[in-house]
Amino acid sequence: MENPTKSRKWWHFDYQNVPCARSSLLYGISGGLVVGGLVFARTKIVRRSCDYAVASFAVISLSFWTYCNYYVSKERAKVRQIIESYQSRVNMAQKESQTADQKRNQEEISEC
Repeated sequence: MENPTKSRKWWHFDYQNVPCARSSLLYGISGGLVVGGLVFARTKIVRRSCDYAVASFAVISLSFWTYCNYYVSKERAKVRQIIESYQSRVNMAQKESQTADQKRNQEEISEC
């Protein structure tokens, strides 16, 4: 059996760790097939339809990858901001509990 945690590589390129790679390639391949098929159905020239298919694959793949990476980076920024605000709240709560403990200790000392 294959190890599920082992990353898959294609010519030393770890495509599973690249965000949006799979979806952009799938959209590009399907778009290239559709455009190439439509051009071939209209012109019946194989060379031209292949040229259009490859060009549309490149344009669609790069466009979708750029679009997807933009939204992934926005989501990461939101998550980072939430984590920072949570950590600041935890730090404030710890400081407040420490000052409350110090006040209690001072009151106990003054009562004695």
